[in-house]
Amino acid sequence: IIVHFAPLKKDIFINNNNLEIIASLRSGLDNISREAKDSSNLKIINNPGRNANAVAEYTIAMMLNLTRQLYYFMDVTKKQNWPKKTSQKWGLEFKIGELKSSTIGIVGFGVIGKKVANILKAFGANILIFEPNKSKHNRKFKFTSLKELLIKSDIISLHAKNDAEIINKNNFKFLKKNAYIINSSRAKLIDENILIKSIKNRKIYGAAIDVFKKEPIPKTHEYKKMKNVWWSSDKLKKM
Repeated sequence: IIVHFAPLKKDIFINNNNLEIIASLRSGLDNISREAKDSSNLKIINNPGRNANAVAEYTIAMMLNLTRQLYYFMDVTKKQNWPKKTSQKWGLEFKIGELKSSTIGIVGFGVIGKKVANILKAFGANILIFEPNKSKHNRKFKFTSLKELLIKSDIISLHAKNDAEIINKNNFKFLKKNAYIINSSRAKLIDENILIKSIKNRKIYGAAIDVFKKEPIPKTHEYKKMKNVWWSSDKLKKM
């Protein structure tokens, strides 16, 4: 079986003794059932890094948007309302900044995390990386603890592969009030409810989200009501 987005559910593998190989064109195996993954008789091939460059570029685009508030000013000027306020000092509720003067924390240093870090290096940003697998560390970047990364970072970008919650209730207290969070990895990495509450209560500035616990994102989702949250998804609707 060669598959892309189509789900391979449990009933496909019942009494299908001739099946030997599943080849997924995706970088992950999210659409393949646990029964297939657990079978010792099946060889499963995936395509790691297939979308790595696209995700890295999306992440950088969101960083530029958040630091420059591009969407906000575009929307205001489209309504023919030339913004006179250009910084917090003069009353704008968002901080306007530069990547060069920002500390950016990257959580996870796999294929995508490395690409994001290398692009940011060209911008001159101060880069902090949290990666539990020390074999991935190198002298080119500064690797640190998760706590230090959360305390110091202006922007936190999630690129971890695991499904364990990384940005949870306990960790949110370490974030700066002017911090932004970008999640283009997995929805489970962040406590969605705490994130929404923290943004509403101005504990952090905002977020850019590309993955959701329920996809497609519901019409009544809180993200759609918040002007300092940018959400997008290239995911297909459930088949």
